[in-house]
Amino acid sequence: MVLLFIFFLHQFVHPCLPLIPLANNTHHCKWTGVTCRSNCVTTNKLPSSSLVGTIPISINILTKLTHLDLRNNSLTGPLPEFRPLLIVLHTVDLSHNNFTSVPYDCFRVMLGLRYLNISNNLNLIEWIFPDLSDPKLLHTIDFEATNLIASLPPDMFELFPSLDTIVLSHNNLSGLLPLSLGNSKVTCLRLSDQGEGVGFTGGITLITSMISLYSSFHKCMEKKFYKHLCIVVFTFQENGETERTNLHLFCDILK
Repeated sequence: MVLLFIFFLHQFVHPCLPLIPLANNTHHCKWTGVTCRSNCVTTNKLPSSSLVGTIPISINILTKLTHLDLRNNSLTGPLPEFRPLLIVLHTVDLSHNNFTSVPYDCFRVMLGLRYLNISNNLNLIEWIFPDLSDPKLLHTIDFEATNLIASLPPDMFELFPSLDTIVLSHNNLSGLLPLSLGNSKVTCLRLSDQGEGVGFTGGITLITSMISLYSSFHKCMEKKFYKHLCIVVFTFQENGETERTNLHLFCDILK
């Protein structure tokens, strides 16, 4: 299946005008995975649909789009540079594809963003943690296995007051953990397996000050959610000296 949705974008002048007929003469609101309201595209959900091709910048004409889910396909090229017109887009899942690069301003103007997942795009060239402008609603970031490098911005967790889940494992990050992490509301944290570099340095005393993470841990213990526990227990495995300290933290919490 080719990415008909992308072909559709190239033919649009306005996101709520009728589609220029294709060979099958099917209106875009009747396409599989596409949902409309008042003839405007609001969702595009085509996970695991054997999609190929690239996502053009013309996706920004879909000003009523709220959900974009194209995970587990074979999309390539750079991620699109999302524009301010996409003010209602709050869920983006482009994970498990073959994208090649992340423009620096890719997500900077997505003011309504709540869920962002581009994990397991193994062909991405090295990039640094992006500039996200005013991400007050963002609660989930998953950049696992995306060739992230360098250190995390020191104030990053101050910029994400609603952040609950952050997954940055299987990259090449290094340096100290941001001090702002200690006062964050994060309850799900994965930072393990930072490639061939030095990984995160220093101890993990900072983690013990994370009240939300600590509370989440005990709730898991009470309800025996051991699958969720591994998020806490193995957060820093294979990151040098912090691995040993992690075991002590686990024992202290169990007491």
